[in-house]
Amino acid sequence: MKKALILLVFVCFISSICVAQTIIGTDGLTEEQRAQLALQVAQMKKDNNSPATSLVDKVNPEELNKWVDLGKNIGVAIAATAKELGVAADEFLKTNTGKLTVALIVWHIMGPDILGAVGGTIAWFILVSIVIWSFRYFHMKKKVVNKKDSTVEYVKRHDFESDDARTGSAVVHVIAFVAITIACGIIIFP
Repeated sequence: MKKALILLVFVCFISSICVAQTIIGTDGLTEEQRAQLALQVAQMKKDNNSPATSLVDKVNPEELNKWVDLGKNIGVAIAATAKELGVAADEFLKTNTGKLTVALIVWHIMGPDILGAVGGTIAWFILVSIVIWSFRYFHMKKKVVNKKDSTVEYVKRHDFESDDARTGSAVVHVIAFVAITIACGIIIFP
């Protein structure tokens, strides 16, 4: 079953790559039809905001300046520390003390963001693992091997009172997964 699932995921990835670019054959078209097709393609490209242009449109100059100032402030802090110690900044950065100073400065500036990203990721993995374990326990069958006659039997771990209860449990598991993913996404990407 696991091999079939892995194969299915692999086939989905490969097929999505194959569908990513569609080549249109223009061999049977006249020059006028090819020119019209080229005009339509150009118009579609103009109408459709490609990811590159939409990303450029989304860049906020104030946020960009914020990141530039952040890098400049880190550099000024390192240079000031090196100046107080009486050494060149390059030499200072090569020492263990310089590396520790840089780590502390970066932690002071970006610590909460790093903590949110790491903590949210760890929380997501732990909570989703619990949901998957619960789903497998309640909805998947357990493989039991009889050692006497070497037969394999699949036994339900949990008997639901009705199919509606089983469906309701599956829906609750999906809702829990989605809620955990959204909550951890908010923690990771505030």
